[in-house]
Amino acid sequence: MKKTVLLLSFLFFQVITAYSQEDALVFFEDKENVEAALANPISILTQKAIDRKLLHNTPIDARDVPVNEAYITAIKNIFGITVFAKSKWMNCVYVRGDLENLETLEGLDFVSHVEFADKSLNLGPIIGSSFEDKFFIENQTKSIVYDYGAATNQVEMIAANFLHLQDFTGTGIDVAVLDSGFPGVLTNPAFETLRDQGRLLGTYNFITREESADTSSSHGSKTFSDIGGYLENEFVGTAPGASFYLYVTEDVTQENPVEEAWWVEALERADSLGVRIVNTSLGYQDYDNPAYTHTYEDLDGFTTIAARGANHAFDKGMLLLTSAGNDGQSFGFIATPADAPGCFSIGAVDQEGVYAGFSSFGP
Repeated sequence: MKKTVLLLSFLFFQVITAYSQEDALVFFEDKENVEAALANPISILTQKAIDRKLLHNTPIDARDVPVNEAYITAIKNIFGITVFAKSKWMNCVYVRGDLENLETLEGLDFVSHVEFADKSLNLGPIIGSSFEDKFFIENQTKSIVYDYGAATNQVEMIAANFLHLQDFTGTGIDVAVLDSGFPGVLTNPAFETLRDQGRLLGTYNFITREESADTSSSHGSKTFSDIGGYLENEFVGTAPGASFYLYVTEDVTQENPVEEAWWVEALERADSLGVRIVNTSLGYQDYDNPAYTHTYEDLDGFTTIAARGANHAFDKGMLLLTSAGNDGQSFGFIATPADAPGCFSIGAVDQEGVYAGFSSFGP
């Protein structure tokens, strides 16, 4: 009995410890070699990125200079703190650690300030809710074996067929698709033409830090197929001639604002590679830890990590297309980054073009 009590006490302590951790953004005071980098932009950006910025008269400025790696290393070397992501545009890193350790970071001379995911920090540690599939509504639809007729409705609804007749098929345009995973992209016949023509430019999983984007979630493959899929006489996506980067930023096993930070990292990589358009079928509002959940007031287009990153990306010359969200019958309003002025936010309709009740609205 004594051993059982000790074991239960240990397990209880482990649970409490796991949820005594806090997430935060750590902002830095400055960057190194800014003048030299801006004088020689090819040292920090690709030629495609430079050309795109010139096309839109977008300035190359200090935001394009990478975060000081020495600062990141110093943070990583602090016991009890883990670095998950970084943002050059906001000059910060996303970290997790004990509250006491995180509060000491503001004493470092290179740290500007620390911004906690828990906006009040007045609530005690709260164990997150059970896992829910954020793609539940979309996944309720049974798999459809597409032929050309099935693709016709969605293409004609947005008049993409008219653009195709004018030879606007996305040729020469680089698109980044940010989602939860892209299984099958290296084997699925719908992407064979794209692969054979060298238009799959790269993949990366920002969660696992691996080149492969093949995860257990197929949501990204589905959204990607609507854009770049092609099967002769059976299915044509809306941009069958475009080139693509596929990035995993969504972790379907949890809901945590670190996913917003990974999303911003992916935007920054896309920007540096000269990507013109970014497609995101993701949205964030409620989190496993309720203290991190965004309120309606937080979704003002300038407050969340994702909204700030989206506005930087738009300012840097990229067009961001983002889903409004699937909370029309619960929270109701659009999630982030759809709240950002820099995002072109898209709601859902049914096959008749009528508003779908699950689609988020607002503000």
